[in-house]
Amino acid sequence: MNKRIDNFDYLRIICSALLVFYHYQMNYRFTYNPIADFYGGVIKYEYLVEMFFAISGFLAAGSRKDRNFKESVIRKWIRLYPIAYIATSLSLIYIIIAHFVYGFDPLSYYSVESLIFSSLIVHQGWIFTWDYALNAPTWYICVLMVTFIIFYGIEALDRKVSLGRGKNLIYILMILLALLLHGRELPFFKLKSCQGYLAFFAGVLIYKIYKALDEKKNILFGATLFCVGLLLVVFSFRIPIWNSLSASLIHCGVILVAASIRQFASKAASYLGTISFEVYLFHVPAIELSNLFTKMAGLTYQRSFVTMVIFLVAMGFLAHLIHRYIGKPLTGALSKKLSVR
Repeated sequence: MNKRIDNFDYLRIICSALLVFYHYQMNYRFTYNPIADFYGGVIKYEYLVEMFFAISGFLAAGSRKDRNFKESVIRKWIRLYPIAYIATSLSLIYIIIAHFVYGFDPLSYYSVESLIFSSLIVHQGWIFTWDYALNAPTWYICVLMVTFIIFYGIEALDRKVSLGRGKNLIYILMILLALLLHGRELPFFKLKSCQGYLAFFAGVLIYKIYKALDEKKNILFGATLFCVGLLLVVFSFRIPIWNSLSASLIHCGVILVAASIRQFASKAASYLGTISFEVYLFHVPAIELSNLFTKMAGLTYQRSFVTMVIFLVAMGFLAHLIHRYIGKPLTGALSKKLSVR
């Protein structure tokens, strides 16, 4: 991609913050406004994860194409998995401490298989799926990795046989399959997988539109997608797949507009957008461990919107430390070790 789209940083920051609020409220089961609650309110904030898929698809479509299939997959694995393993290990530490201190039986909640496969972060997106898993948000990592493997496979095939416009037809086919097989729970087409495919490959096609149209037409088309997505929300209560379809249309509309309007560059926003990945990966283990240590210390306090905001700020600082002293050095070391550009 020739230019950096700074506005995507703001989308990452907003989505990661709202997802932190969603899981914080879900974990502590408190309410401050039955309508505006992040968990259990009118808006289904869990579908914000699909914004990350759509942005990934958009950026992948505009990325450099000179890497081969193997190098592309390894590079993506290095970016996603090592730091995710560390985050998941914290959830594992949580249940071990809870077991010895409070007698919590992990097998009363998790199966042995879910513990094993979620520790490996392959509990979603592949042949089998386990919904009750360590560090639940890592389902995104599982499905995103499979999605990138498919995308890189299509790109490799295109380099070999020159698919031309046929490549776009394959992307459309992936979207149609995600819609048709949604809820069928087939291997590689589980519920979460279909949501990820739909958003990611919609993002890929949105990039094609972004490059084909001028700025005004992109803004108009993006606004249209957003409005259509909002209209579909009305029907999503009766047709489950329309939750994902309406979310993808809304996300893609926002992405297209964000990419086409004036870019608001900011070093602070750029950095916060970067560490939003660590915020997403570590916020659930942080909630679990902070709750556990609070109980062990005998402390009690009322959870509220204010404590939720304080937790988010603390998560931002923690994400900064993890990114600077663990994530970035680890990614660099592995890339050098595996000779990945």
